[in-house]
Amino acid sequence: MSAEEETAIAIINAYDDSYMDREKRNIFEGLFANYLPLVDPAGSMEAYDSLVLLADRHRAEFDLIVSELKRLSLL
Repeated sequence: MSAEEETAIAIINAYDDSYMDREKRNIFEGLFANYLPLVDPAGSMEAYDSLVLLADRHRAEFDLIVSELKRLSLL
């Protein structure tokens, strides 16, 4: 498993763990809404798959998600 795949799993796990907290959930969903359409405009892919594809095709944006989640202590 690549580092990007492991990071994507960590993001999804953190999202799942934070889902019941509306404020935290909104942060994740806002980031997903801003960046995942770059690789999945229709929104038909699972978030994990979109994150892995984002890491491959738009690394800078993937890194922005990771850094923002770390800054907010969500990852």
